[in-house]
Amino acid sequence: MSITHCFMGWNTNIDAIIHLNNGEDVQKCYDVLFKADPATAELFLQTIPKGVAHEALVPPSVTKALTDNFESEFVIAGQGGFFLRNVISSFPELVPVLHLPNRAPMLMDMLKKLSEKIQVFSETGLEPIANVNADATMDPPVHAVVEYNAGLSFTTADGRTVQTPRNNRFIFTFDVTNSNLHLDQLFLKNYKKIVDKKWMFLLSGYHLLTENVISAEFEAQHEKLLAEIQQTCGHLHFELAFTNVEKARILILEKLLKSVQSVGLNEIELKMFAEEDKIVVESEVERLKLFTDKIQVPVMLFHTLGKYIALNHSKNEYKFEAGFKKAEQVVLETRRVASSTEFSVVYPEEDKCGNMINYSPKLLKPISSSVGLGDTISSSIVLGMMQ
Repeated sequence: MSITHCFMGWNTNIDAIIHLNNGEDVQKCYDVLFKADPATAELFLQTIPKGVAHEALVPPSVTKALTDNFESEFVIAGQGGFFLRNVISSFPELVPVLHLPNRAPMLMDMLKKLSEKIQVFSETGLEPIANVNADATMDPPVHAVVEYNAGLSFTTADGRTVQTPRNNRFIFTFDVTNSNLHLDQLFLKNYKKIVDKKWMFLLSGYHLLTENVISAEFEAQHEKLLAEIQQTCGHLHFELAFTNVEKARILILEKLLKSVQSVGLNEIELKMFAEEDKIVVESEVERLKLFTDKIQVPVMLFHTLGKYIALNHSKNEYKFEAGFKKAEQVVLETRRVASSTEFSVVYPEEDKCGNMINYSPKLLKPISSSVGLGDTISSSIVLGMMQ
């Protein structure tokens, strides 16, 4: 199948990236969090020792406190942002179409500088991002991303000492547009008239929902919308993401995944959603197989450190090897720094079973940033396997 257009939804936001380079920085970060919202500070110190990346919905005051107290590097992020920054240059034949309910001046300026190729929905159909006017009444959707180095320590309000075991990140998310999953009304008005089987949809964003947004009406709207998109487009891919909102996980599992043709996820998301579906086994590969069978998704695309896996339960033949190689290429090109060296991880032979297609990509150490790496890998694989 030849894909001509790639639609990115639902979430595009701005990441304010904050680098904690030393003990003073990480102590200051904890102190700022504790003053802004003690519950968020407690979550931060509970997560750090685990050595894993974490993302949590937080009060807006937390993001404001962080960006007020630290210098930030502002970058386009979310499903759409990482695709535009990292992936689109590897697929020059594609027309990128962005879901854009938020047209705040800061976001619009950044998007226009990012790529002239971006198209968005308008009153009459599609138009270039350069022709779209900003809405000065809207606030930009800014999330704070704290990246910290290994071996740093800080002292908590009650005297405990906490150390960072490895380089990682904590993402503090909330913005009115994405946490309510506002839909672009111009998209809803026109997509059925424009979208055809040469379009691919890359969808994410449900992990940003707050619990009060997920009403019966909201569930019905999105269940119907994804079913209609799946019937209209050539391929609908859904990227799972960590969410601590149980209603969001249930919505995804019970109402949304039944309409998609492929799902992308990493080891943390696999564990979370498998356990939500009452799948508790020690082996990661067995967990992946059982989860894929349970939700009956046609194609599952799994990525973890040094390993890509595809499970194909559909009747279609996909070029998974080409997709894996494309993802490897994109990561090596977009995440390299001057001091990076390449290496590989060798997994046991028993990690391979049944109809799994495995690939061991080359990795970089160090990398420029791990933020959005999963979105970058999955979208590269799914586009690469379709082209």
